[in-house]
Amino acid sequence: NVQRHLEQLRPNRSESFLLAARRAADHGATGLCVNVVEHLDHLAKLANACAELNSEVWPLISAALRDGAADEVIAGMAEVLNTPSRAEIVSQMNAMANLCGLGTNAEAARRLYRTAFGGNLSTLTSASGYLPPDVLLPTEAGGFGRADSLALGTSGIDPAAIFASDYADKLERPDDQPAEFIPVKGATKANLIESVERAFTPLSQYDVHDGILLALAMLGRDDRFQSLAARWEGQRSFHRICDDLDVLADEQRGLTGANLDRLAELRFAVELPDQGLVTVRSAAGTDCTVPLSGKDDALLLDCIQRGIERDENGYRHVYDLVIGPVSPTDEAEARQLLDQFIKKLAPALMLGFERQKAALSELLASYFKSDQRTLADT
Repeated sequence: NVQRHLEQLRPNRSESFLLAARRAADHGATGLCVNVVEHLDHLAKLANACAELNSEVWPLISAALRDGAADEVIAGMAEVLNTPSRAEIVSQMNAMANLCGLGTNAEAARRLYRTAFGGNLSTLTSASGYLPPDVLLPTEAGGFGRADSLALGTSGIDPAAIFASDYADKLERPDDQPAEFIPVKGATKANLIESVERAFTPLSQYDVHDGILLALAMLGRDDRFQSLAARWEGQRSFHRICDDLDVLADEQRGLTGANLDRLAELRFAVELPDQGLVTVRSAAGTDCTVPLSGKDDALLLDCIQRGIERDENGYRHVYDLVIGPVSPTDEAEARQLLDQFIKKLAPALMLGFERQKAALSELLASYFKSDQRTLADT
């Protein structure tokens, strides 16, 4: 092991460190998950503090750093070591994460962690773009938590329970990932309609009815949605707003009739908060239960693709809508909540690119530009 090789150091310190590294590599020892040469200063700080990086070769490298070995010697040691496995990368990153809150070495550990995350992302992520459940990830509040306990891309959640966006944005997750077939559940449309009505009722007291109808148009067109839309009649008819959405979606996707086809493939279910907690998708791709922020600043907390169900009528992509409690105090807040809702829902309609979300926001905003009913609007 590494300790045995340390004990065999020759009088020529540089040669001894290089020999120890070669022998360790011959026995399967792996290196660090960062480029050692590019981060000598940060690694030296941790070595001088006798910090632990959960790597079997770190005692050797840290000894060489404390000994003042030349840069080329450290580089030679790192070069002969084997590439760390995914589990070893996670172990080292977790050690770095645990050092990020400790005194003078915190900044060095944080820089090493950020480099390790970016440099090993393709190894860490699964085919669906999620991370190992046990890797420690930074939160929006500045701390760290396990990937399977942190919400991913979710709104309205306690910052301490959200994977930090500057890291999360680096993940590549397809908007409509291939999913396994799931058993067909019982009818949920009644619950969906009731939940949607409950969600939008706090907004309906303001002059944003056209915006509510746009959100409804993104969810469905059947009789129940039409009946609900009739309760919130705006300056434009539900039929007109559905046409506006379909035209925009087809233009954005470059296909004719694509939006209606997509809506026919979708089934939405609803998840509601319970005692200030809600179940959302984690950075590991699993469900996690996290606390709400308490700010009531998001109407659609998450839109989770659950899988595909099949019956005698064909198949449908199933999404869970995680709806949050809101209490807008004026029309401006109601508009913001609607904008957040349609952009969060957009990927389910295969409108997840930023330009497509921007187009939806522009359509929504256009409904608020005039208070005058025109013949063309009906």
